[in-house]
Amino acid sequence: MMGVSQNQEIGDDADRPNNRQKLVYWTVGFTAITMAVAGIGIYLLDQMVLFQGRSHLEQIVQIQAQLIQGIATVTDTPQTAWKSAQQAYQLPQPSGMRVAIAWVETDDSPVMWQQGTASDRPWIPVIPDSELADAIHRAIVGETGSELITDEQGIPAIVAYAPIPDLNGAVLTQIEVRQIRSSYLPGPAIATGIASLFICTTGILFVYQSNRFLTLEKRNSHQYQAMLEAAPEGTIAITDGGKIHWMNTAALQLFGYSESELQGQNLKLLMPWLMQQEIDAYLTLFLNTRKMPGENNSAYELVGQRKNGTTFPIELAIAHVLLPQGQLYTLFVRDITERKRAQEKLQESYNLLQAISEGTTDSIFVKDLQGRYLSINSAGAKAIGKPIDEILGKNDTELLSPETARQRMKNDHRIFLEGETQLLEEEIVPLNADSPSSQPRTYLTSKTVYRSAQGYAIGLIGVARDISDRVEAETALRDTVERLHRTSGELQEKNQQLEATLTQLQRTQTQLIQSEKMSSLGQMVAGIAHEINNPVNFISGNLGYVRDYLVNLLDLVELYRQQYGETDPIIADKLEDIEFDFLQEDLQKILGSMKVGTDRIRGIVQSLRTFSRLDEAEMKQVNIHEGIESALLILQGRFKATDKRPEIDIIPEFGVLPSVECYAGQLNQVFMNLLNNAIDALEQKYNCKLGEIPPESPTIRILTAVTGDRVTIRIIDNGPGMTPEIQARLFDPFFTTKPVGKGTGLGLSVCYQIIVEKHQGKISCHATPDLGSEFAIEIPIFQGLT
Repeated sequence: MMGVSQNQEIGDDADRPNNRQKLVYWTVGFTAITMAVAGIGIYLLDQMVLFQGRSHLEQIVQIQAQLIQGIATVTDTPQTAWKSAQQAYQLPQPSGMRVAIAWVETDDSPVMWQQGTASDRPWIPVIPDSELADAIHRAIVGETGSELITDEQGIPAIVAYAPIPDLNGAVLTQIEVRQIRSSYLPGPAIATGIASLFICTTGILFVYQSNRFLTLEKRNSHQYQAMLEAAPEGTIAITDGGKIHWMNTAALQLFGYSESELQGQNLKLLMPWLMQQEIDAYLTLFLNTRKMPGENNSAYELVGQRKNGTTFPIELAIAHVLLPQGQLYTLFVRDITERKRAQEKLQESYNLLQAISEGTTDSIFVKDLQGRYLSINSAGAKAIGKPIDEILGKNDTELLSPETARQRMKNDHRIFLEGETQLLEEEIVPLNADSPSSQPRTYLTSKTVYRSAQGYAIGLIGVARDISDRVEAETALRDTVERLHRTSGELQEKNQQLEATLTQLQRTQTQLIQSEKMSSLGQMVAGIAHEINNPVNFISGNLGYVRDYLVNLLDLVELYRQQYGETDPIIADKLEDIEFDFLQEDLQKILGSMKVGTDRIRGIVQSLRTFSRLDEAEMKQVNIHEGIESALLILQGRFKATDKRPEIDIIPEFGVLPSVECYAGQLNQVFMNLLNNAIDALEQKYNCKLGEIPPESPTIRILTAVTGDRVTIRIIDNGPGMTPEIQARLFDPFFTTKPVGKGTGLGLSVCYQIIVEKHQGKISCHATPDLGSEFAIEIPIFQGLT
């Protein structure tokens, strides 16, 4: 591998024995510590076993003492009490233990009697100054406990004792220490062997793993060298004297040298003359402080020199490596020519942006995520009322009034959350707003989030334009518009009042005109009916007499003929000339026709009087059907067929109606108007040429019924119908769809006033184009007369 020399391999071989020596030291130390810990553990285990043995003996001796104490009250001597207790309670002989009772003779020498019969276990005197004698004395005086002693044979043992106050004696239990250990410590011996085996195994594994780590370290070293060799950056290893120890291929290509040309050369060979003193200072600083020159201990920028003498900017970073035969320093070299060019272009762009920012009258600023100003132009600083250097690093709460700052920070927070550009109006009130030059101003601000290369929001950019003058003008204009709106509203209200008044006047005028017309028509009709009625009554009244007289005269002539015959030729000629037989027959028919004519004239006169209702101008109970029939009789001439349409069929479908309280004459006028309109509509639809037969006959249906407390009259025709637009204006005064000269537009308006206003009823129209129309009238049966 080019650039990886023997020196680096020598450094690895020199370092390896040192590591193994350290490994031996660590292994010995670990083994010693492990054995010490195992010894301490065994000692603590032995002490724990002895403690458990003493506790067990104390429990046994206390039980024995309690049993013997119960027998002592009925015995005289300790041995008697012991035998009695043994016989009574069948006290067992503990395995390997020595149980006895003891007391003090008169000469103050302690004696004890061991468990068993007197022949088997004689009295045993106790050496006065022995440890056993001390234990007996403590028990007799009332103490309970245990202690480690050496018996009369010099064997370590544990004795436990308890007093028997009634006998002035004590109970003792003794066992050898070796018996306790043999009972409780079969496992510790095994544990000791296991611990020793564990220590040996651990040491072997430690040595094996350490050798494995050394092998892995060597492999990692080779891999590290390969990584440095494959790195795109130049890597140079130098000694603490500045001599080049090793260079990777990237470094050799960067400076244009071969390995042999640089091996052992001073690092200054790669720098121009003017930079050699600086590199000396750079290395000296790092050797003394282990720190890089510049900020944050980062890489340092220098100028490198190639073999051909050309120079180029480089970035240099250094790392320290300690070897047994000395120190090495690894230098990482990067050609930053392209970065410098990019920085120069970036600086040019920044200068251009700065010139644009300072050349505009709009405020331009940049904030970080905490709302602190990172950048602001002169116009923005002027708006806040402080120099730029006093604004940078501060937020709105330190520069603006509390209310202004709170609102601006709220807006900024919302823009950060939504992540979209927003245009809003903001008011800026500096903290020193009391000064004349720091009055509140309104700005139209565009704010947007600016992001990092990874797309994370890192700040806010804002552009604000002073629109205070425009806002003032808009406010003044808004006030003017509001005043105009108020004035317009007042005028509109007055116009509505005038329109309502005019409409009411029109309706009143229409009603007066129609009332006057109907009054005149009624008077005329009444006058005509009166003038016709008198002669007609005269004729009708005398027709009976004339008939009787003629019958008598004809009977007389017939009698003359029967008595005298036709002897006189003159009379015979006369009878023949006048066609007496025909005259006699036809005269009866003429009188019958005259009777029918006079009756019809009288019916018409009665209908005219019913329709005009001059004698019924006040509200009263009337028969609705009579008014409808009178209107039909008056309009009978319009129902007949003409040369342009067939006869109109009238289909009355009258229900059973009670008498209705109403203005009869006005209600008859409504029926007349609606029937006239129906006839006009039918004439418009069924206007056929001579000889044509329409597909259906023109028809008017009249239906009456009682609906609750109201009477309903429906007039239905199969005429051309109406559109919804016409229906909406149907009852407006002076609105008509008839040709000029045929309609005034007052008929339905008058009907509406008569039904709705006069009778508190309802009138409505339901029409469908080409299918016909239906007018429905509803009026209350009672109007409060009864």
